[in-house]
Amino acid sequence: MSVFGAYSRYYNLLYKDKDYSKEAEHVHGLITKYRPHAKSILDLGCGDGALTEKIAASGAWVVGADLSRDLVTATHARGLPAVIADGRALCRAIRARGKVDPIFLEDVNTLPQALTDVLRGNDVLLTMGAGSIGGVSASLPRMLSKGSNE
Repeated sequence: MSVFGAYSRYYNLLYKDKDYSKEAEHVHGLITKYRPHAKSILDLGCGDGALTEKIAASGAWVVGADLSRDLVTATHARGLPAVIADGRALCRAIRARGKVDPIFLEDVNTLPQALTDVLRGNDVLLTMGAGSIGGVSASLPRMLSKGSNE
């Protein structure tokens, strides 16, 4: 069993107190503010589809992606499209279609410069999550202001 197979057994226990409705409202607000005409969303790391389902209820077309077969199956059980995929493979597929150039960093301290190099005027960077990505999300404003004169 892969680590993601084992993880799926504990997923609901780990996220039992998560307010998916509140998080979906937050995501919807960000999309409305920064990309009001966006109609499709990729929920990378969709888990069991609870958040995916709430976002879809706002009228957006949402597809989930997760490494865990069990969690993708749970997302399907909600009547939502989802695929078994890891972020790197998915980004390579999107890049092949000419949509994005994924960037993977080995050192989180290089993130501010990487963002400065790639983000343009109307680009939106939305980071949410637990674990290491949650820590990055929380520290990103501080990291970006370090090198700024603003």
